[in-house]
Amino acid sequence: MSSLHEFDRQQLQLIKRKIELFEKKIINLFELKSEASALLNATENLSDQCKGAIQGRVNFLEMIQNCMEEGSVHMWKGDIQYDLAQTIIDLNKLISDLTQTYLTTPDTKIKETATIGDSEWLLCPYCHDAWKSSTQNAMVECLNCERI
Repeated sequence: MSSLHEFDRQQLQLIKRKIELFEKKIINLFELKSEASALLNATENLSDQCKGAIQGRVNFLEMIQNCMEEGSVHMWKGDIQYDLAQTIIDLNKLISDLTQTYLTTPDTKIKETATIGDSEWLLCPYCHDAWKSSTQNAMVECLNCERI
């Protein structure tokens, strides 16, 4: 996987939030696939391979949405609800894997660092929230403000 930059990580996190809203039935499938596609297009340094993998899943969501909208669910090969759920799972995992890879490699562009309170506690330099962390990653995300 390619290196991920902070702005791109934020875009991917926004896609994950859209997925959560969809799972909670706050937004519909059309909104999810439209907003995920727009957020993906806004990324600046994500490799074509990673973009393509994510866009492929978003395109599959669009196919499912079109099928449902046109009332042709009966023509779908297989179980459309299962395929929808599996695509959401795959999309979430792909984004999580990219984000995890980013966190394990130091990003020299990030200047602010969490203060180490003791061997397990960190203090966010932005919101000053403290949390217990045992991660071995090079970078951590604040649980409160979600900044790196």
